[in-house]
Amino acid sequence: MYKEINPEQRRVYVDLVQTYQALEEARHKARHYSGYMTWKKANGKEYLFKGRAGARGVGKSLGPRNTEAEAQYNAFYTGRDTTKQRVKSLESQVELKSKYALANSLNRLPKEATQVCRALNKAKCQYVVVGSNALYAYEVLAGIQFDSEIVATGDLDILLDTRERLKISISENSPQFIQILQKADKSFIVSEQQGFRAINDKGYMVDLITAAKKPLHLHNEFAQTLEQDLDIAEIEKLEWLISAPHLASFPVGFDGVPVKISVPDPRAFAVHKYYISRHRNRDPVKKLRDGLQAKAMVNIVNQYLPAHAFTRKTLRNFPEKLRQEFRAVNTSNGEERLW
Repeated sequence: MYKEINPEQRRVYVDLVQTYQALEEARHKARHYSGYMTWKKANGKEYLFKGRAGARGVGKSLGPRNTEAEAQYNAFYTGRDTTKQRVKSLESQVELKSKYALANSLNRLPKEATQVCRALNKAKCQYVVVGSNALYAYEVLAGIQFDSEIVATGDLDILLDTRERLKISISENSPQFIQILQKADKSFIVSEQQGFRAINDKGYMVDLITAAKKPLHLHNEFAQTLEQDLDIAEIEKLEWLISAPHLASFPVGFDGVPVKISVPDPRAFAVHKYYISRHRNRDPVKKLRDGLQAKAMVNIVNQYLPAHAFTRKTLRNFPEKLRQEFRAVNTSNGEERLW
């Protein structure tokens, strides 16, 4: 069902992720130095001008030239050069350490999922990965690797919390969700039969989903996208995953470089997977895999994630009947740890 990674894999992973996080921090800092500064003359005087990147002549005056303005000018270019050099150095380190990750078989997140998540991150889209791809995030949190039959999937489920107005794909100033996906793979198109699904030319699918509005007959005014963009599929019981805490994790992409993704609390994932594995309308093949995933998550939470232990106080958002059934199935030998 799964195996522990060895000490060398742990060392390589920790070192890689620490370096990657330092790189992301440096890149964030570098954004403060976007654009340029220069001196402009007006009415016989010089003024410090801050220009916008990619828009020549567009910017604002920072005041007349004096000692303070000159110090600001020098600090800008000194800081920009220092940060640029730091980013370049850390990029080289990540590139080197990614090769060690590849050599140690840590590159677990599939290529398509890696590319899509990176495109979403670049667009600053707030999303949560649910479904089988979330298991790659739990792997690195627990220091294990699942067997292939547990994680095998041909799609990526993107969960959006529509309790708050979406910041992507609903305003004229925002890019369409399908356009973001096409930055990952230009062959993505919206499915004609299932409008919430994008499919690339290799058959890889990305589903845009959210919790159903309650009562069900009400229109969910937030679950909407721009015309010709993906629809958002409203699915019952997904509110359990929306309401649960979300965790940031750094699985390693297909190329050996980490990818930051957000996933539901592992306990919520386990109970939700157990629930859908028992649903009468669930595809039989998927039901079997759902049950295996739920069982595997219970095991790794109990063995490797003590901070997320199952207790009677956790996951109160699940129905009492489901909690009792889940506890009965997953508790043995008089254990009282589960719920």
